Amino acid sequence: MISKPVSEYQLVSPDGILVRNLDSPSWDADTIHAMTTQLRKIFKTVVVCHFHIPTFLSGHYAVAIASDNLLPIDDAAWSAKNIDTAYYTPSIHRACYALPKSLEDILGEQ
Repeated sequence: MISKPVSEYQLVSPDGILVRNLDSPSWDADTIHAMTTQLRKIFKTVVVCHFHIPTFLSGHYAVAIASDNLLPIDDAAWSAKNIDTAYYTPSIHRACYALPKSLEDILGEQ
């Protein structure tokens, strides 16, 4: 049983990331909005990622990714590593967080 506010628990290490299931944006918009609002009170950065999973009933699912130190993408840090890739770029990474308007509306983002 939780006896104190979530904000008083150490949810992750100082350099950690919390990934929280949010449910289907198609079915439970109010819960998704409430959970992301709560996470934004605790963490400096919260982003939502959505994807399609054919085996889930709605097929559409979302997670929140929260951290105090590791988000957003640091282009300078990536460039300094000088890693040669055939596909990955910081722009591709940022595109993973692009949301459809319907999910932006649920989250209150523009």
